[in-house]
Amino acid sequence: MKRILIKNNIWNVSYIVISIFISIFFYSKGTYYAVDSSAYIDNIISELPFYPLTIDLFEIIFRNNAFDMLTTFQIGLALFVIYFFLYTMDVQYNLNYIVKLLIFAILLIPVIKSGNYILTESIGYSLSILFLTIFIKSIIEKKFYFTLYLLLFLLLIYRPQFKLMLIFLFIYFLIQVIFYDRNFKKFIISISLLLIVLFISHFTVAKYNEIYNNQNSYIKFEGTNYITTQLYISNKDTYKIIKNEDLRNSLQIVLENIDKDKSSYKYHNNRCHFALTMKNVRKHFKNEFKTEKYLRQYGDYDNVKKIVAVQLLWENKFRYIQYVLKKAFTVTSLSIVFIFIFFCMSFYGMFKNNDVIFKIVFYISLFSLMNNLLIYAVSRFQFRYLYYSDFILLSIVVIFLYVLIEKYNNQNEEVNEKVNK
Repeated sequence: MKRILIKNNIWNVSYIVISIFISIFFYSKGTYYAVDSSAYIDNIISELPFYPLTIDLFEIIFRNNAFDMLTTFQIGLALFVIYFFLYTMDVQYNLNYIVKLLIFAILLIPVIKSGNYILTESIGYSLSILFLTIFIKSIIEKKFYFTLYLLLFLLLIYRPQFKLMLIFLFIYFLIQVIFYDRNFKKFIISISLLLIVLFISHFTVAKYNEIYNNQNSYIKFEGTNYITTQLYISNKDTYKIIKNEDLRNSLQIVLENIDKDKSSYKYHNNRCHFALTMKNVRKHFKNEFKTEKYLRQYGDYDNVKKIVAVQLLWENKFRYIQYVLKKAFTVTSLSIVFIFIFFCMSFYGMFKNNDVIFKIVFYISLFSLMNNLLIYAVSRFQFRYLYYSDFILLSIVVIFLYVLIEKYNNQNEEVNEKVNK
């Protein structure tokens, strides 16, 4: 017991020293601004409120030093969350120094990449790791923490991407009630709480947009990438499925222009083709549909995009699935295969061995798989969108391998002891 206490104290002191050094290093580098940074700083676009309001708070408190202090806070929060994750897993599996340092290095990569940027990824990464850590803690201790609902609320008002947490938790509750506790009352209460959190987050975002952006609704259908994807994968004659004559004629012109520019999926020749042609696709659609006639008829350009996108999606449903899967395997083929292998393996192990480590790997790989497919389905791929899931999965896999090796070594020791006796 004394040896373990000394070991933990050495690790804690070492972690504090490393964290101070990292914080000073990043503070000395200053604050970096990306293309999207001004939108959050000035509240000039319809956005989820968490990050813009965090910026406002730091500007009120620190004034001229607001952004330097914000990036310092982002780095500090990330380091704290990484420590909490390591502590949670160490309590359960008694990790050695090498494993801890390896996991620390893995989880630090997104912090190095975006920690001192004014971007949602900077705090979003920490919140997602904290959420998943408490979720893992609930699996280990076989009780669901109310803190998860609070974190879910914060995530829902942080990035639209985190709506997948609702589906993720629903799947978790469903598996629990079918295969484990069979407590339907608990299941109904859990789902009801999810709906309450969704309603409160919806209301919060609506009020924020009403105050800051003079809008009386939740975030608009910002389907720029979504409608662009549907146009990109459509054939030249897909316009025929549109029932409204005016929309059909306009869409015909758009698809013909896209084909003329060789900006459609038919001319796809490399993984960057969509990124290089999406501006042309958007331009052609905007020229035909963002007109006084359609704005007067449908009231809003986003409504026009929604109407066209939904009809194209129904027509392109099988082609869209093929496109998403191809995109997933061409952009990060090793990553998606790696995730899928561990998902299948842990699914089998979870029901075969009923070991908690298999449950942890299963749920984290499920979340990672969901996050990856969501990105490939509705957005132009950017590596930073994978920060929220893939790095913690890699850390969990390291712990999983460590646990297997430890079990193997313990079994060998037991066999040797029996032989010696």
